[in-house]
Amino acid sequence: MDDTIIGKNNNGFEESDYYFDMAKDNDGNLVIDVRENHSTQNMKDAGADPSSTPRIGTFRINGKGYLQVQSDDGLHYRTVATVYGQ
Repeated sequence: MDDTIIGKNNNGFEESDYYFDMAKDNDGNLVIDVRENHSTQNMKDAGADPSSTPRIGTFRINGKGYLQVQSDDGLHYRTVATVYGQ
């Protein structure tokens, strides 16, 4: 998240300006939905709509412990890390 959203964009937003919804899917994978948190002061100052929570990305950790990102079509995942901290 730091490298892909906060760090590279250098947009003044912080980790607290996002939130993470987590749930297990039918296959036992941990699915993490990353969304903007429009209730923070940074988001309010940026003019974010308080009635919306746009999705930044969807990730999952599969049974092998691999971190995967959901593709644009919403149907497939691509492995982005096979080792924690990668």
